[in-house]
Amino acid sequence: FALACSAGGGFSACPASAEEVVEVAPGDDLVVQVSYAPRDVGTDQGAFTLEMNAVGLRTVRVELRGEGVTPEIQVCITDCTGGQEGAGCSGAAQVCNDDVQPADLEMAFGDADMDTSVRRELVIHNQGDRELQISSLNFSTGDYNQFQLDKNGNDLPGVLPAGQSATVFVVYDPGTGGDHASTLQIVSNDVNEREIKVRLTGRGMAPRVCPEPIALDFGNVATGEPRVMTFNLKNCGLLDLELIELAMNTDSSGDFSLLDLPAFPATLGPDESIDVEVQYLPQTQGTDHGGVDILSNDPASDPARHFPG
Repeated sequence: FALACSAGGGFSACPASAEEVVEVAPGDDLVVQVSYAPRDVGTDQGAFTLEMNAVGLRTVRVELRGEGVTPEIQVCITDCTGGQEGAGCSGAAQVCNDDVQPADLEMAFGDADMDTSVRRELVIHNQGDRELQISSLNFSTGDYNQFQLDKNGNDLPGVLPAGQSATVFVVYDPGTGGDHASTLQIVSNDVNEREIKVRLTGRGMAPRVCPEPIALDFGNVATGEPRVMTFNLKNCGLLDLELIELAMNTDSSGDFSLLDLPAFPATLGPDESIDVEVQYLPQTQGTDHGGVDILSNDPASDPARHFPG
């Protein structure tokens, strides 16, 4: 609650001491403005007192009451690592956005094989007295393509009536090996928390081919003169990478070749890498193009031919 007194055609703070008073001429009015801006949901009470020199009415006490109403979002997840039905999450307690710091609301999926998906439950409550308008429910940033949203029949984004809840599922279905992270962003008309972010983390248990850089530009090279450039081939997954073969692809110019390749098959453990040298020896003038096929057990490759995906 806040008070203001009329003065000079507007309103300003009312005096709060006997040394600074407001004088009201005979026949004039004193208008007191009372403002109510609730900070929280619930009932509020207050009062203010007018002390005057009026004969027979020295004091007037005005009681104030109000109730703060608003949509009030609460987002809850199970405080665990793994799938919702797994041993790590079964019987685990819930944690909600009003229990932790905003950056600490995390859904940890743990380790997942490529042939399985991991599901986790997320519950959105409207604890307020007004409709909660959810305007956005999307993955943002990071490895968002490794996660899916099962809305469980709920019409979201949309309206969640006061006092009701909606349960959705976040599914971790890794298509590549390695550590994955993203964010589920929930935007609503909650006055205090317009945006809630749930961090998503998981580990795809598979090898993964990571060449760096992914393109080599040899520039202008005189005919008959070789130029050699190198790219690094790393296993950025979490299981051993079996390299079956490296070869120039069938669309490559014959002016490109691979030098000093290791014996195949070869194994790269997680975070291990090899350097691959590519030579460009142009025989005639003109532009040449080429590419390197990496045949491996990376699940992103064709499982029958081990051909790059």
